[in-house]
Amino acid sequence: MSSQQPDRLTDTLDSREVPEDVKGLSQGALVRKRFLGHTGAIVSLVLLALVVILAITSVGVGFHGWWKYNWRQTPDIVNGGHPTLKLFPPSLGDHPFGQDTVGRDYFAMTMRGAQISLLVTVMVGVISGFVGVVIGALSGFFRGWLESVLMRFTDIVIIIPLLLLGGVVAYNSKANVFVLGGLLGLTAWTGMARLVRGDFLSLREREFVDAARLAGASNGRIIFKHILPNAIGVITVNTTLLMSSAILLETSLSYLGMGVRPPDTSLGRLISDNQAAFSTRPWLFWWPGLFIVIICLCINFVGDGLRDAFDPRQKKLVLKRVKEPDHDPLLEATQASALPGMPLSEIVAPPTAAGGSTTTIDLDEGGR
Repeated sequence: MSSQQPDRLTDTLDSREVPEDVKGLSQGALVRKRFLGHTGAIVSLVLLALVVILAITSVGVGFHGWWKYNWRQTPDIVNGGHPTLKLFPPSLGDHPFGQDTVGRDYFAMTMRGAQISLLVTVMVGVISGFVGVVIGALSGFFRGWLESVLMRFTDIVIIIPLLLLGGVVAYNSKANVFVLGGLLGLTAWTGMARLVRGDFLSLREREFVDAARLAGASNGRIIFKHILPNAIGVITVNTTLLMSSAILLETSLSYLGMGVRPPDTSLGRLISDNQAAFSTRPWLFWWPGLFIVIICLCINFVGDGLRDAFDPRQKKLVLKRVKEPDHDPLLEATQASALPGMPLSEIVAPPTAAGGSTTTIDLDEGGR
C-alpha cells in the first residue's frame, strides 16, 4: 500500500520552447555558439592552424624560417639517414624526419610540401567557391534562358577529366603551382553551382523575398542582402569539402608526375619520388602521408562542425524528469474532509498536475 508513484522519464519536444541560453541571440551568435560546442571541429581547427603555422614558420615563405636547413640543401648524411626525433627524452636532433637518399633534410622538404599543398587547397577553395556561387545564384534566381545556358555549361565542365586536364596544363606550364591551383579551381566548381542553385530556387519563393520585392528592392539587393546570407551555410560547408578534395587531387597529380616538379616539391611529389625506397626507408612515406591525412581529416571535421552550426534543424530532445511528490497536499485535504463512515477505498485523489494520472488509494476495511 503506497500512494507514491515511481519516477518516470518523458521525452518532450516542444517547438515553442526556447532554451534560456539562446534567447535573444542573433543568427551569427547562434552559429558561433553551435560551432564552439562541436568538440571535433574545434580540435581539428586548432590542429590545422598548428600545421599551417609550422609549415610557414619552419622553412619560411620568402624569408628564412627558424629551421636551419631548407628543402634544397644537401648536408652530410647523419645516422644513416634515419630520423633523429626522440620522444623520451624529447629531442629533435639534426634531422627529426630523417634524410632522403641524397642527404636533404626531410623535415624541411615535408614542410615545403605542406606549404605547396595548402596553397593549392586554398586557391581551389576560393576560386571554385566564387565561380560556383556566382553561376548557381544567377541560374537559381533568374531562371529562364539564363538558367538553361549556365546549367548546360556546367554539364559540359562536369565531364572534363580533371586528372588528364591537370596533367596536360601542368606539363605545358612547367608545373607552376599558381597555374595548377587556378586550373583546378576553374574546373571544380560544378558541384557548388548545383547546390547553390537548388538553395536559391527554394529561397526565392520565400515570404521575405516577396516582401523585399514589394518594398522596391532591386534584384542585386535581394540576392546579396536577403538570399545569399541565408545560403551561407551551404556555401561554407561545401567550400571546405572542395578544399579537402583539392589536396587529394593535387597529391594524385604530383604522384603521377603531372603536378609540382623539381626543384620544388609537394606532399604527393615526396611520396612519388621515394616510392622505390619504401622497403628500405619507410619513413620517407610516413611523414608526407601523415600530413596529408591530418590536413584532410581536419578540413572535413571543420566542415562537419560548420554544417551542424548552420543547420537550423539541429535540435536536441529536451529530457524532463517528472517526479511525483512524496506527500500530495490535495490528497491529504481530501482524506481530512471525507464523510464519516466512507470507506477509504472510495477516496479518489484528483490529478496532482496538468496531464498527470489519477492516483487511487486502495485500502481494505481492515487497514483502518
